[in-house]
Amino acid sequence: MMKNIVVVDNDAIMLHTFVGLLKSHGGFLTTIPAASSKAALAILARETVHILIAGLHLSEMDTFELLSKVTKSHPQLRVIVLTNNASAMFRTNIKQMPSVVHFDQALDISLLTKRIFTELQIDY
Repeated sequence: MMKNIVVVDNDAIMLHTFVGLLKSHGGFLTTIPAASSKAALAILARETVHILIAGLHLSEMDTFELLSKVTKSHPQLRVIVLTNNASAMFRTNIKQMPSVVHFDQALDISLLTKRIFTELQIDY
């Protein structure tokens, strides 16, 4: 069974690259790009999504607002947040969200892919 992953990033080049890298990791995943938090919420409203990945180029405020909405409306959804030098306040806030996994300075796509497969319980 295919698993749906939504990738949110408002940097078009990063979003395209990231979606392409995930698509190259086999036929287990359907990767759906979202260019904004609003677009991601619209996708979540109409699709069954297994993992949401919030990208590096969303502001901490946008990311936190998205996480707050998603964890309330889809408490079972696993969320992976990618940041680059996240603030202490941001780290503290997202640590309190049990469904959220935080990667700071996560530029190793294979590590991230392994974590996605682990979260989805796919034997890779």
